[in-house]
Amino acid sequence: MISKRYTRVWKGQLLKPGIDSKGYLKVVLCINGKNTTCKVHRLVAEAFILNPLNKPQVNHIDGDKLNNFMTNLEWSTQSENMVHAFNNRLFKTRVGTNNNQAKLSKEQVIEIKRTYAPKSREFGTYALAKKFNVHRKTISRIINNITYSEIQGEVVK
Repeated sequence: MISKRYTRVWKGQLLKPGIDSKGYLKVVLCINGKNTTCKVHRLVAEAFILNPLNKPQVNHIDGDKLNNFMTNLEWSTQSENMVHAFNNRLFKTRVGTNNNQAKLSKEQVIEIKRTYAPKSREFGTYALAKKFNVHRKTISRIINNITYSEIQGEVVK
């Protein structure tokens, strides 16, 4: 096991792991004279866990990316890994304007909330939906704080 603090002796050198941008422990190994960054959980799995079905990913069973004991690792497919993350609430979904597939910007949502007037031809759900090129239900959900609710306190009429 390569722990959070220290680690393992390899040809007389002590490897000190770092943490990558996604929270996994990583080490730099010299392979054929080239420095290569490797994820610790992958190295542990390749060394100690059989992979008879040739699955491509390593899953942390308890969801802790820093727990690289072989008893906490298993080989999985991408879909198995995603299902595990979803079932254990490890997958953080982005909502509202934080979602990279959001159709509306923060400014547009504020404008919708400020200008909406029920049953108005100019500022009702149909008119605003047409103006912002979204479905009228999207406008209704914004007004009722079902979607884009993180912007709720920032709107003053």
